[in-house]
Amino acid sequence: MKHMITGVILDAKNHNGRIYETVAMEEAFARRLEAPLYVTMDEPPQGEVTLDRICGVVETLERDGDRFYVNWRTVETPLGRIARTLLESDVKVDMIPLGTGMVLEDGRVADYEPIALYITPPGRVP
Repeated sequence: MKHMITGVILDAKNHNGRIYETVAMEEAFARRLEAPLYVTMDEPPQGEVTLDRICGVVETLERDGDRFYVNWRTVETPLGRIARTLLESDVKVDMIPLGTGMVLEDGRVADYEPIALYITPPGRVP
């Protein structure tokens, strides 16, 4: 399945005033994809990914213009089966990155480290 990552617009201010620079984001995701990058159902509480919330695994990530697109597959967990059913039923979802980093005074994000991606109902991120 291929989804656009919502909320990250490269080299421009996003909905919350943050600027994610292209090179830094590509490097951060490349480092993170060396180990499994999980997809969870909705935002993990306290930013912590737990095994019971995993519904998928990222296979590849690609940039197209000012957006990232992720190819991912669902996994055989209860939430993975729910995610697969929703997507097979053409239910629209947003995919949002969860990560750590510092927001500098000018809004640029530094030292970004992706933790996971999560799917959520559309519209939570403008």
